[in-house]
Amino acid sequence: MSQPTIRLRRLGGCAAVLITLAAASTLDAAVAQPTEGQAMIDAVAACASIAAAAPRLACYDRAVGRPQEAAVSASGAPVDEGSSGSLSAVDPDVTLATRGAAQDPRESEPRSAEAAFGAEDLPKTFEARKREAGPDNIVAGIVDIATTGYGKYLIVLDNDQVWRQLQADTSRLRTPRDLGDIQATVTRRSLGGYSLSLSTGNRSIRVERVK
Repeated sequence: MSQPTIRLRRLGGCAAVLITLAAASTLDAAVAQPTEGQAMIDAVAACASIAAAAPRLACYDRAVGRPQEAAVSASGAPVDEGSSGSLSAVDPDVTLATRGAAQDPRESEPRSAEAAFGAEDLPKTFEARKREAGPDNIVAGIVDIATTGYGKYLIVLDNDQVWRQLQADTSRLRTPRDLGDIQATVTRRSLGGYSLSLSTGNRSIRVERVK
């Protein structure tokens, strides 16, 4: 008789012994829980059909309730319990978070040039327009007050700004001959546009800046 035949018979004998032991060890439990005991016997019987020795022995160990020893692979290396398919081995939330963190962070950052493209046409809030427009009024000295050919005021300020009275405005100012310390106040109107008044009186005219 050849040596391989002897080994196969030994393995077969071991299988028979394990089946008998498994059936005996679960007899009491099978009385209380016949379904669970029968399932274990069926599992041990199924292990006998595995041809390779190491996987078959591991199957027996799992069937009789020794999962720690059954976690040894056919090569003799321990098997990672996290890869056994248990629900706790893989957390889908952690997996998704890890994948998100692995992405290039530059992809999540807005490109400033592209983000600003066309933004000048977007509607702006009152506060935004106010910040861009600057102060609500300015005060400056007067260099000269002249009139245009249409009889509208042309006022030159000492800050190099020049303001002209609107054509539709018919208001008149009290203009002294000596400008001296007289100052002009240009105020932004709530409904748009500007008005100009002199420190010599409370009259104002609607103006536009031409320089």
